[in-house]
Amino acid sequence: MEIAEIIAEDAIRQGVMPGAMLTGVSIAVDKRKAKLLHDDKTVFILEPIDGNQNEVEVHLFTADEPQGLARSAQRLAKKMKDMPGIQKAYSTFNDQKIERLLRAIGVKLQKSDKKGFTWMMEI
Repeated sequence: MEIAEIIAEDAIRQGVMPGAMLTGVSIAVDKRKAKLLHDDKTVFILEPIDGNQNEVEVHLFTADEPQGLARSAQRLAKKMKDMPGIQKAYSTFNDQKIERLLRAIGVKLQKSDKKGFTWMMEI
């Protein structure tokens, strides 16, 4: 499945217009304001917070079933850990199923220490 298809499918599931979502992601990646990580049917968009390359906001897009998402999230989390400079990742997602799944595969989510974010993880 192509990256654009994954993002569009997830946008529709969230009730967001896929064209607007794809345009925003494309602009951020093209301007090198965001990095894209992809595995199977899951995409992470990493966007530096306030220009700080050590702290990134993670946007998760998936068309995976839970087991596939678990495998992909593990591999993508490892890719993030292998990237130089990233120390903390933040997100605003509020999906308890995904949160439980991430915790079940060993992702150590913590309550965010930054206003405007739901959770964080130290890399």
